[in-house]
Amino acid sequence: MVSVFLALSAGARKMALDLEWSEFNANIAFIVSFIAMSVIYLVFHDLSVKILQPMFECLFKRLGFKPRTDVVKRDDMIVIDYGTTREQKKRKQEERVIALESKIVKYIGEIMSPYTTEQQLSKLIELSCEFIHTKLAPDFRDSDAVIVSEELSTTDLMHYGWNIAKPFGKPCGHTALFLKQIFPVAFRNTEVYTIEKKLRLNPMQGIIKIDKDIAVNRSEVLTPEHAACKKPSPMKKKVKTGSKSAQEAAIADMLEEGFSGTTDLEDLLLED
Repeated sequence: MVSVFLALSAGARKMALDLEWSEFNANIAFIVSFIAMSVIYLVFHDLSVKILQPMFECLFKRLGFKPRTDVVKRDDMIVIDYGTTREQKKRKQEERVIALESKIVKYIGEIMSPYTTEQQLSKLIELSCEFIHTKLAPDFRDSDAVIVSEELSTTDLMHYGWNIAKPFGKPCGHTALFLKQIFPVAFRNTEVYTIEKKLRLNPMQGIIKIDKDIAVNRSEVLTPEHAACKKPSPMKKKVKTGSKSAQEAAIADMLEEGFSGTTDLEDLLLED
């Protein structure tokens, strides 16, 4: 608007010069024209805001026109800070892992301290923590072997391996290889494949038993890289053999072979 007013004022000055006004009077005409148009504009603008705009709005409403409502207010927009959210989730995940690791370390100290020396126990804890945090298959040296009492059978050591590996979702094959490398004397006559298949065998027998409580929070720390040590449950189909199903007959055979009645026989049957 200032540019328009300046152009009109310049036109008024030129007109004054054409009428043979003096240079001074032409300049006065320029200034007065500019001030007059500016005042008129300001008055009209203020008048339109206070009087004319409400009148037009009322008129438009009566005619059926409605104001636009598709304008999005920035105050109503939801802004997600992905960086902060990711860091918070990562921090909580790390806290869960640390808490579960502390639980595992405490378990190793309580269960293994009567059957090994203090030095060997510290070594076992260090190697076990390294194992549970390793994504790849374990690859320990011969010098990493841990000496434990002969009171512990291979079944006890397999139960130990299951108990520390299950909360972190370690594959059974990795657990079996870990046991073979860390306890080479106890498993000198046992293949890794055999260890893998017998990790949960006779879970309630021996000095060290399968501890289901230690793996209660395993879902909080599982990662996509860790394959769960479970097999897909097959469809349950009953095949009549007399008055028993095939599953019931298999459980009966397992009981006859010396399985404890407190064992979760159905889980063992599906795993085998």
